[in-house]
Amino acid sequence: PVHTAIYLSGLDLQQEIREFRAAVGAHAWAGAGLAVDNDLFALLRAGTSSPDAAAVVCGTGINALGIRADGHTARFAALGRITGDWGGALGLGEEVIWHAARDEDQRGPSTTLTAATTQALGYSSIGAISEALHLGTLDAMQLGALSPLVFEHAAAGDIVAGSLVDLLAEEIALMAGSCLKRLDLLDTSTPVVLGGGVIRGRDPRLLSHIDARLVQLAPHATTVIVDSPPILGAGMLALEAVGATAAAVDRAHNALA
Repeated sequence: PVHTAIYLSGLDLQQEIREFRAAVGAHAWAGAGLAVDNDLFALLRAGTSSPDAAAVVCGTGINALGIRADGHTARFAALGRITGDWGGALGLGEEVIWHAARDEDQRGPSTTLTAATTQALGYSSIGAISEALHLGTLDAMQLGALSPLVFEHAAAGDIVAGSLVDLLAEEIALMAGSCLKRLDLLDTSTPVVLGGGVIRGRDPRLLSHIDARLVQLAPHATTVIVDSPPILGAGMLALEAVGATAAAVDRAHNALA
């Protein structure tokens, strides 16, 4: 029998998952077995086999998931600010523009991110960038490319950039802590799997601040960083769904990772 396992970023609401599953299930290649869900499940499985765990992905955006051995989960809508979510490369880029605009018109503190941003995006000023964003001649998704500048300038001592790194670390820790709290796992030794492009950059300040905050929120949690793409976990979940042995799953992990 064919088993298809699809775990995608952007499948956040149950309605979206149901509609996508129905659309895929209409194709013969989907087979009799079909699993469709958010890519956080794949990230989590790539990092741990623990039945009690949490995962936070921080790439272009940010999202988190918690699972418990009895099948209960803790999830977020992950629809951006309208659902209380902020973070990821795009979130950092937007904050860079906000701070740089206030630096340029002298409403806010000076930051080396201002000159770096105009140079990176090829504009004469932050005002010109803001105008291009407003008129649609600059795609807002391109702001995610500013994310590496934040870590670079934070390491060089820029106060504004450093505050953004610390803010992102706080959000990542809060999402993980929220999952564990909602699942009553704060007193359990639980892995927190971290993944996504921003995490894979392994910025020392970001990671140390995440760990320090998690010690306060969930003292028994331990972080696990996954450098492999989520498709690794999707493959492992698919193998387990068709009854593969633990040894076979481990061999697949070692081969693909």
